[in-house]
Amino acid sequence: MSSTLRLSIIMVFLLATAALGLIAYNMILPKALGVQFVLLLACMAYDLFTRKRVHVAYLWCTGAFFLWVFGAIFGGTTRPWLAIAHWITGV
Repeated sequence: MSSTLRLSIIMVFLLATAALGLIAYNMILPKALGVQFVLLLACMAYDLFTRKRVHVAYLWCTGAFFLWVFGAIFGGTTRPWLAIAHWITGV
């Protein structure tokens, strides 16, 4: 598999948060993040067993995933971010 295919697979997993979050935000989101992390681990495990190494695309995407999750948790409710979000949405 090429890097482009790996990144496309990961993109589909990570975009699932938006779809699941629209259904029921408070109930589904923590479970969706857990499912995404398990899917990332499954992809890395498959790569490790078939190619005897984990592709760097999985490592970068897993790092970006954690930055995104913890950034949303710790930075999503700060005043600067809320000011930017209100400015962008016009609400």
